[in-house]
Amino acid sequence: MDFAGTAFFEKTYREALSLVEEACDYLEGPVKHERTGLDVNQSLHLTGATMRLTARLTQLMAWMYVQRAVQVGEIDRLAAITSEHRLGPRRICLDEKVGPTETLPPRLQDLMQRSEKLYKRVARLDDMLAGDAA
Repeated sequence: MDFAGTAFFEKTYREALSLVEEACDYLEGPVKHERTGLDVNQSLHLTGATMRLTARLTQLMAWMYVQRAVQVGEIDRLAAITSEHRLGPRRICLDEKVGPTETLPPRLQDLMQRSEKLYKRVARLDDMLAGDAA
């Protein structure tokens, strides 16, 4: 299955890239001010959430770049489904034991929710592509 050349892939890629840009803007500015006045536990929770957001988005973009490399013939489809090229690490990006998101600032909550939905969608695509190639 050549997924990377589809309109669906392009839409998903643009969505991921837009989310990365939005997260960068947030992490470079507003989140720094939102840390002011937090106690140690709140600050750690905020830091953990921003690290998870960064991890998700990094994994998403890496996976997108692998799919583009397959499309242009730089990587073979079978090589693209090896563990080093698949979407990872799911246990970190989707672990629900990190604390409640409702205590996070609203903008971070939104970024976290949207990145999780996108990550889960891409995880299903990754599984489908790996299943098709196997």
